[in-house]
Amino acid sequence: MYNIGIIGTGKFGYSFGKLLSKEYQVSFSDKNESIVRKLSSELTITNDNKKIIEDSDVIFVCVDTPITNNKEFNTLQISNIVDDFIECFKSEISINGKTLIIVSTVNPFTTKLIQERLSAYGVQVAYLPTFVEYTNIGDEIINTPFFLLGNSNHEITSMVTNILTNVIKKPINIQQMGYTASELTKIMIDGFSTVQKTFINGFKDIFEKFSLSHEFTMSSDSLNKEFRKNNPFISDGKPFNGPILSNINLLIANMFEQQEIDSELFLTTEKINQNRISELFIKYTNENPTKDIPFIIDGLSYMKNSNVIINSVSLDLCYKFLESGYSLNIIESESVIKSMSKSFTDSYPNKVKFFKKGLKPDGYLINF
Repeated sequence: MYNIGIIGTGKFGYSFGKLLSKEYQVSFSDKNESIVRKLSSELTITNDNKKIIEDSDVIFVCVDTPITNNKEFNTLQISNIVDDFIECFKSEISINGKTLIIVSTVNPFTTKLIQERLSAYGVQVAYLPTFVEYTNIGDEIINTPFFLLGNSNHEITSMVTNILTNVIKKPINIQQMGYTASELTKIMIDGFSTVQKTFINGFKDIFEKFSLSHEFTMSSDSLNKEFRKNNPFISDGKPFNGPILSNINLLIANMFEQQEIDSELFLTTEKINQNRISELFIKYTNENPTKDIPFIIDGLSYMKNSNVIINSVSLDLCYKFLESGYSLNIIESESVIKSMSKSFTDSYPNKVKFFKKGLKPDGYLINF
């Protein structure tokens, strides 16, 4: 039986670790001390990654990798974890035979380079990207049609298969690829999802113009069934919970341009989604012209249920409202409130109030 470590206790890391803990001894780590304090009564958790590395046979990395201004995934946290492995070796903590599995979305060649760094220490590295909607992660993992594994070692494939099968309680299908192919496949699926959802949101606007909003859900469900018929990892076809999913289109366009391949599709998708922010601003200021009534923003992060603010279009929309004289009631997690409250207070005193998740402040709710 394996001892398993989870580094990063965002919504996915927490949920995935809880699922694994049904069959395995699981310990967690997170660099955010407030999260460690909050979860300490529920989980075996520390803020010391090296402790997790020492005590675990298999370490799953589930940290956030937001897209940077350079149009690539920020993998600094993952690099720091690799450094922690090497520091363990220098401290005479045995890491030979351990397996590092990267769950976070990464840039092409990341896993290969990490394997090259750690192979001299006897550490095996694999890439196990996830395709979840962040609604009920445990159920989504259990019901996933197949898992994508970037790995060149069939023993690691067998180990991952055994771990997941023991938890899911039914045979699973693992599609094994090379490191870079699996990284590109993850990016490809995410990019397709944003194009798909941009397409669907365009028709959502058409339905509204034709006064058929009440029938749009049925229409999008029909399209959703067709999309997913032979593509089980394509995300559901309902409109997404924000102006755009993420800046994955810019990252893909940048990757295409570097290889001298036409990137117009992804640049156009990004432009459409950015225009949508302006359209939402106009829509809601027309519906709520009285600036005495605050807007309610349920979540600032760049992706729903994440704590990452970088590249957040919800945040961009907030600043547009504030610059126009509106006030905001923002519902967020404690960690986001802690990181953002001073910035808002300094720039827009008395214009922003924060509320913890679960509370329902007064105001005009922004419904993406």
